[in-house]
Amino acid sequence: MKLPIIQRFQKQDYPGSPDWFTRFIADLNSFTEIAWNILNKNITLADNVDSQVYTFPITAGLTAADNTLSFELTMNHPPSAMILGGVVDQAAYSAALPAAAAVQWTQSGTAIRITGISGLVPGQTYSVTVVLL
Repeated sequence: MKLPIIQRFQKQDYPGSPDWFTRFIADLNSFTEIAWNILNKNITLADNVDSQVYTFPITAGLTAADNTLSFELTMNHPPSAMILGGVVDQAAYSAALPAAAAVQWTQSGTAIRITGISGLVPGQTYSVTVVLL
């Protein structure tokens, strides 16, 4: 569905409207501008979902357990899930992996520890993005 080009209501489009309509239309435009921007592909995880996005480089070890790191939790609540987002091979600038990738993790206080990432080719350096929800 395509959104209309017109994003705002204008008082001149409603000739003969009462004076209070000017205040009403200003409030309505505040709402419709936000809704239009969201519906026009301007919605982001960071602005609209209580989440944390973390991107880091990692050189893959021989096993999933060799692919570990820790980072600080910045969300206001304990995360219930971690999604493995982009995994980009830095040498080939490619997101294609030879096997399905998965991430294992734990939380202790404000520390998030990735205890393993499977599906990476040993010795290759990747840029990995995870999303905590």
